[in-house]
Amino acid sequence: MRQIARRLIVVRRTPMPNFPYSMILQASGPLLARCLPTWEAAMGSCFHFELLVRLLAQKHLGGESVTRDIGDRGTRPGLLSRLFETLEFSEEEQAFLPKCNTLRNKLIHCEPDGVLRVVRELVPGFDPENRVHKHELPPGGSGEAILETLESQRGAVPVQSTSSRTDGFLGWMIQATVDGTFELAVELLGRGMAIVDSKSDQQSAV
Repeated sequence: MRQIARRLIVVRRTPMPNFPYSMILQASGPLLARCLPTWEAAMGSCFHFELLVRLLAQKHLGGESVTRDIGDRGTRPGLLSRLFETLEFSEEEQAFLPKCNTLRNKLIHCEPDGVLRVVRELVPGFDPENRVHKHELPPGGSGEAILETLESQRGAVPVQSTSSRTDGFLGWMIQATVDGTFELAVELLGRGMAIVDSKSDQQSAV
């Protein structure tokens, strides 16, 4: 798995798609608008990964391609596990692809801190510095008081020390955008898609 991810340690600029209705989210504020292109590229990669897995499953597993989840759920094997039983995958590929599915889940559920955890697991050399801080602004404070809080960084909390589930995820969205986490997630999902696509002409082993 480390060999699969090794070439991804250098974050490359990913072409950003243009999604219909992005302007609705862009209009909600400049911070979210700053994150959207990179996040949308990652989200698009999630759906492309799922589509390739389901297309491969449709070819070899029939109706299971739409009745099963991608990953295992309890004692019920997911599509990836079923494909591992049906086609030839290396041990490294069998370890890597479920991580791609976990990455997909964290992206879809807006958990950028979870995305970072998976990316770090797959690319151990990726250790981005904290670039974003959370501030508690004085309630009803004047513009001068708010500016002073921001300039002094008094009480600033590094976003990397927070949890998206308890402290909100917008700060993490900004962090993952500026530190390359989302772009690296796209690269990792792309590698996963390449593995799945490489099995498209393979005959069932069972």
